[in-house]
Amino acid sequence: MGARLTYPEITLAEDRTYIVTGGNGGIGYETAKYIAAHGGRVIIACRSEERADGPDTLNVEFMKLDLESLTSTMEFINAYKAKGYPLHVLICNAGIAFISYTETADGFEKTFQVNYLSHLLLILHLIPLLRTSGPNSRIVMVSSLAHVFGSFNLDNIQGEQSYDRFTFYGHSKLYQIMSMYALDRRLKNTGIGIFAVHPGTVETGLATNNWTESKILVPITHNFLKLFLYVFQSPAIWETLL
Repeated sequence: MGARLTYPEITLAEDRTYIVTGGNGGIGYETAKYIAAHGGRVIIACRSEERADGPDTLNVEFMKLDLESLTSTMEFINAYKAKGYPLHVLICNAGIAFISYTETADGFEKTFQVNYLSHLLLILHLIPLLRTSGPNSRIVMVSSLAHVFGSFNLDNIQGEQSYDRFTFYGHSKLYQIMSMYALDRRLKNTGIGIFAVHPGTVETGLATNNWTESKILVPITHNFLKLFLYVFQSPAIWETLL
């Protein structure tokens, strides 16, 4: 009784190449592991090579990427192009949440740059490679339902007037969705699909590494949603309630 996860059993071509930002942990790790286990080539783009280590039997490669730095982002882009690999799917997964106000060395509010700006830079520079790598190329942004708490205000986009760590996380996820729509209009008939996904409430290090209180709140929210799904899918309980 209740929800059960299922996964399609497929075989991916060995040369079908995926970049997963933040593929060394959480949702990114599970995504990279699944793709590699089914035959695809995975580039894990993250800061720590040690945390990106995987079994030698899988077609997985680490490339350094620090989204807090536009210089590092451009170095990754140039290094990837120099390898001569195709690129079929770009998964923009890495992110941070609920941090105190911090500026990057580039002068941007940190959540804005890591979650949105550096990923947009990646996308724009890698679109030509996605176009030449064949049909059915894709860009996937891991966004969040938290975008409903965000808004677009150019006067405060960098926290010039006020800053709230929850709201600015929502802003960054809203910007991802806005850029998805903008790019979708411009990528019509190019063979590139672009998507933004809400992964649900997942207990990863995204919040717990940055916000002490979330160690309590995230499990509570996760369990509440599981209970909601159980009630929603149980006819007997619905009959009792109604």
